[in-house]
Amino acid sequence: MVELIAVMLIISILAAVATPRLSSSFSNRRLEAAVSRLQSDFSYARSSAKNLGRSVALEFSLAGSSYTMPTLESPDGDAVYQVTFADTPYPVTIVSADFGGDSNIEFDLFGQADSTGTVILQEGSVTRTLNLQRYSGRLEVQP
Repeated sequence: MVELIAVMLIISILAAVATPRLSSSFSNRRLEAAVSRLQSDFSYARSSAKNLGRSVALEFSLAGSSYTMPTLESPDGDAVYQVTFADTPYPVTIVSADFGGDSNIEFDLFGQADSTGTVILQEGSVTRTLNLQRYSGRLEVQP
């Protein structure tokens, strides 16, 4: 009986130590998935602008933690390309999207952004800041 209590005590101590780390690990994974999706969509918008020979915009909604590309059709056939980070599999929040004073960015027919800017994503206590390079159109994670 004493051995059983000792084993249960050791297991509960290990669980108490592992739970915060596990939670932080899940937050990091969700945030990294959202960062990867955002980087892919910026690249898609940029290449679409060059291929179509017209401007393509990304419009951010902080209230809905989402963004749309209103001039592009969604790959799954929806009329408007929209990504909502508040939903599964990305339960993250778009804290800020600032591109020269507004929350929209536009790539011209040469694939250049109309301004530099930043997007800040948050999940729990973990945040990531992404910086948009104007001429390359790359969205890079700030170290």
